[in-house]
Amino acid sequence: MSTQKPDPIPLFVYGSLCAVPLLAWALTGDSSNTSAVEYLIRPARVYGFSRYALSGRDYPAAVDSQESNSTIDGYLINFETRSQRRKLDDFEGETYIASPVQAHILSVAGGRPTGEVVDGEIYLWQGPRDDLLLEGWDLKKFIQERLQDWLDLFEGIELVGEDDEDGVAQGAIRARHDYVMGRWHRKDNEGQTGMHWKKKKLAENNFWEPAPHPFVWIGTRKFGNSGLRMSPGGETKPLDNLPPRESSKVYKYPMVWLNPVTGKRNFMVLPDVVARLYKKK
Repeated sequence: MSTQKPDPIPLFVYGSLCAVPLLAWALTGDSSNTSAVEYLIRPARVYGFSRYALSGRDYPAAVDSQESNSTIDGYLINFETRSQRRKLDDFEGETYIASPVQAHILSVAGGRPTGEVVDGEIYLWQGPRDDLLLEGWDLKKFIQERLQDWLDLFEGIELVGEDDEDGVAQGAIRARHDYVMGRWHRKDNEGQTGMHWKKKKLAENNFWEPAPHPFVWIGTRKFGNSGLRMSPGGETKPLDNLPPRESSKVYKYPMVWLNPVTGKRNFMVLPDVVARLYKKK
């Protein structure tokens, strides 16, 4: 006899997932499929929390506020399936924790409170407080300057969630085709359209080598639930403490690949496991 599983708890989002194309990618695997998610979201506001930009990151953090009039505006997502909620849980990673919240629904036109209040959850920052910046986080700036880079980064993979019939988790991500980390034509930190020519020159025809037994070498460091980032803390193992490795199994990988699906050149280096870089003289 099967027991009916509870409906997924609505989630209030306030950061990068408020960019609807990114939310569409997270829930459907296709950033252009915005019509499939727009009806799941409603403008909402939560009270008693503050949103901050994070040092060195494109996404923000929400924390409890000492000021009762502190608010955050975002979207409340009402999920159709448990799989959809699991996908966003995996996307958020381990430096956030889901906490109960009351979301006050806002009108689509004008953004005024409608009087409807929904019990849901919000992901609160659990990382170092030193990472919080005094300035707030700007969704419009993220959409204008960083969203396309994120969509490029995730192209070719999708969040899996879990099987709704038996509730068995199928793993956080899977590739839809050969996947590479970062497009050759992405904007760089200087705002250039395309990778800066000096960076291209550095990467062109150069190679990188992973550490021996890389998933042993990472030691006590851990990947986040989504597999897309490393969790804070932990230490790598000294190279001398690793098992022996045959020299014939030492591989070097090019920094730039030609994507066989898109036909575009892509930059790929996995910095968490890099042991050596080979630069052409």
